[in-house]
Amino acid sequence: MNKRREKVIFSEKNVEGCENRRIAEELLEKIEEQRYILYIIARNKNLIDLEVVQMSQKLDELLNEYHHYMTEE
Repeated sequence: MNKRREKVIFSEKNVEGCENRRIAEELLEKIEEQRYILYIIARNKNLIDLEVVQMSQKLDELLNEYHHYMTEE
């Protein structure tokens, strides 16, 4: 499955019925952007490189924020 299709499935599955769809969609966009940035950085560096770890932590924070938002309702 290509990344674009995977993103659409993930987005539609989790955002349906959400009271504030716009916020959920914005979080998903941020997650996808951060995931791509992490991929670009990590492919050229060691996985324990400080920059890779920091970017991974930012992605984790976004994922946690999205999860919290989606389970709060």
